[in-house]
Amino acid sequence: MVPRGERFTVAYAGSFALVLGSANTVAAIGPAASLAANGGNVSLTANASTDSTAKALPGTSGGGGGSSVGIGAAVALSIVNIATRAETLPGIALSGADDVSATASSTSATTVKAETGASGGGVSIAPAVAIAIDNVASTVAFGFGPGFVATGDWNGNAATNASATTSASGDTSSSGSAA
Repeated sequence: MVPRGERFTVAYAGSFALVLGSANTVAAIGPAASLAANGGNVSLTANASTDSTAKALPGTSGGGGGSSVGIGAAVALSIVNIATRAETLPGIALSGADDVSATASSTSATTVKAETGASGGGVSIAPAVAIAIDNVASTVAFGFGPGFVATGDWNGNAATNASATTSASGDTSSSGSAA
């Protein structure tokens, strides 16, 4: 309850950052393809590299500030889907190949940061949430057809290197309660 003659003020501030990312990288010999390697090597290489950043930061005033209640909130969310494939699809005709190799490589780095602040004479609240959801995959697949002839080695290599860094912080000041 606010004493008679006093003014009750609530101030609020919020920030939101969203990254939705998708990358699909493919090196393939497709279905119904007919190729002659004439004794040479056949190599498929697919490489993907992504960097994503989501930052929900307070404005220049630093967050919500009111004489009675201050509320500042920040949410940063990053959802990234990366698929890298090197493959020969079923039904291909490849003749005269010596060595056959396929390589798929994915590198993904995600940074998510949420910061907020609040001040109030009575109560200050400053929740911050940072979430990173990364689905990163590299695959190699050999599908064969009736005319798929290779006399040498078969080599497949798939490598995935994914990292996610998240941070969330809230700063409050109050003459009463702060959370």
